[in-house]
Amino acid sequence: MNKKGLTLEYLVKLILIGVFAFIILFFLFPGIQKLLLGAGEKAQCQFSVVLSSLSAAPVFGITRIPVECKAERIIVDKDMLDKIIKKNKVEN
Repeated sequence: MNKKGLTLEYLVKLILIGVFAFIILFFLFPGIQKLLLGAGEKAQCQFSVVLSSLSAAPVFGITRIPVECKAERIIVDKDMLDKIIKKNKVEN
C-alpha cells in the first residue's frame, strides 16, 4: 500500500487470495467435516460405554445408563475361525 490508499493491483491480489481460499475450503471441507464427525461419534461411543460400565453398580441413585452406540455381537466359534483361516490361507 502506498499513501494514496488501496491500489488496483492490491485489490486484485486480495480478491484472488479470497477466491483461492474459498475454492480450497470448498473442496477440502467435506473431507475434513467427515473426519471430524467420525472422530466425534467414536469419542461419544467410547464415553457412553465407559459411563454405562460405571453405572453398572448403582451409585448416588443412578441405576443403569444405556450405551448410545451401535454394536453387533458376533459369536466366534471354531468353524468360523476355520473359514477365516482357509480364506486368508494362514498356515500353522
